[in-house]
Amino acid sequence: IHTSSQSSPMQAYNQAINDLDRELDYLKNAFQ
Repeated sequence: IHTSSQSSPMQAYNQAINDLDRELDYLKNAFQ
C-alpha cells in the first residue's frame, strides 16, 4: 500500500511496525 505520505519503503515499513505496536497494546489491555 502506497500513499503520498509514504515516499519510501522504509517509511512504509516503519508505519507498519507502529501499527503493529498499537495493535499489541490494544490486545494486552483487552485481555488484562
